[in-house]
Amino acid sequence: MSYEFFPPRTQNYFPPGMPYLAGMRGLGDYNADLKQYRLDVLAYNRKLKIYNTAKASFDSDMAAYNSAVSSIAASYATAQGEYQRDLAAWNKEFDTYTAALASWKATCKQIVNDNAARASGIAHSYGLTLPQSFAAAGYCLSQAQKDAYAKNCVTVKGLGYLRGLGSSDPDCGWKAMPLCSFPAPPTIRSKPSAPAAPSYPTKPTLPAQPVAPVAPTPPASTPITSGGGNMTPAPGTPSPASVPSPEPATDPDAKNAGMMRNGLILVALGVGGYLVYRTLKKPKAAA
Repeated sequence: MSYEFFPPRTQNYFPPGMPYLAGMRGLGDYNADLKQYRLDVLAYNRKLKIYNTAKASFDSDMAAYNSAVSSIAASYATAQGEYQRDLAAWNKEFDTYTAALASWKATCKQIVNDNAARASGIAHSYGLTLPQSFAAAGYCLSQAQKDAYAKNCVTVKGLGYLRGLGSSDPDCGWKAMPLCSFPAPPTIRSKPSAPAAPSYPTKPTLPAQPVAPVAPTPPASTPITSGGGNMTPAPGTPSPASVPSPEPATDPDAKNAGMMRNGLILVALGVGGYLVYRTLKKPKAAA
């Protein structure tokens, strides 16, 4: 002999999502929620007033911010345009400079070659050895160096003998070396630099707008049907703020209707309890 357990069938008698009365909550619970809702409305109105003041300040700050950003952006765009035009001009100047530099180097090289040939002949005549520094300078002497050698070349040594008259005097040989005379190298201005990225002011912020509270749903006034359907508020139910406090009924017909409704509810609960009992207590099957 065995038993099977079937869960109680309560769904048809207690539908989900029922309003205050069908969900075992009375009118007192609704009045408490309505009272809290009114308190929430007062708090919401205070927060909304503060928010509106902040919003007015934010709008003013935002207008100033947008104006500043537009001005900075316009100035940066102007600087960028000037930079691009200047860079294009510099590129042309650089091409000219490159050509001039190549020409200058060729001219200097020809001068050095001419100086080297002349200095080599003088060194051979006077028996001079040309140092590396002299060759690095372009096989030539500065004006100050030539003047110093010229001064030593005319110095008198002994009676009746003048230096410079003989061809073996080294100072006179150096005095005859070429004078350094090179053209000035070409120059170019510095390459233009791009303007720095602009720095914008901090964007103003606005706190979140307060959310209005939601009014509680008033109790349903439609009785439970025999089919166990959900109870819904009657059409034309007034808004929570306008719901009056409950008053005792004085109409005899209304009083009788209330007693009948309460009786129906008690009958429905009794039948539901009996069905639950019969479901749980099933007769034992024969072994």
